[in-house]
Amino acid sequence: MTLSRTLPPSPDQLRAVRACGDRQPAAKNIKELIDLARASPGKLNVASPGVGTPNHLGAAQLMTLTGIELVHVPYKGASAALIDLMAGAVQIQITALLPALPHHSAGRVRILGVGHTQRLKAYPDIPAIAETVPGYYNTGWWGIVAPAGTPKSIVDRLNAIMNKGLMLPESVQRFEKNGLEVATTTPQEFHDMIRTDLQMWNKLLKDAKISVDSLP
Repeated sequence: MTLSRTLPPSPDQLRAVRACGDRQPAAKNIKELIDLARASPGKLNVASPGVGTPNHLGAAQLMTLTGIELVHVPYKGASAALIDLMAGAVQIQITALLPALPHHSAGRVRILGVGHTQRLKAYPDIPAIAETVPGYYNTGWWGIVAPAGTPKSIVDRLNAIMNKGLMLPESVQRFEKNGLEVATTTPQEFHDMIRTDLQMWNKLLKDAKISVDSLP
């Protein structure tokens, strides 16, 4: 609050539209959050770094799989959204794990679950959302691809070299320390995973009616 020579409008001069700020919901786990959302459709805000981001899709997937109704609030970055989450301007955020961990430990936010299909080895106390919401999957991955037409012998050799390097204890430890997990695949398995993910996200985009027309 600041001092001013002019008085702000009185409540009688304004029409209430919506309360944007509120304390974090009392949910201690995903089930309780879903129950709260079902009891008050459209009353809880969920923040993301922007329309069409994986975080936005994660919120849309949660709504699609559970039937709850959340109000999506797009930000221009995850940091601003996290600040508003701690301030109570939004009640839920889909975000990366590591930036939220210090605030979780300090009691400023509560991490309810991770988007991996199972719990992370480095953080076994944090449940996977899929334990409560079967089929929920919202996680990023990194891979290496080669131009179409690259000889199979070269692709196979590169795959073997990378898999060997990824499985070194120091590699695994570094990944897990950063909230990531090592996954080794054959070239065909990686190819199939890309196709499966594309099909899943394309279906979600259609079901949730998310398109470039939704961009601000």
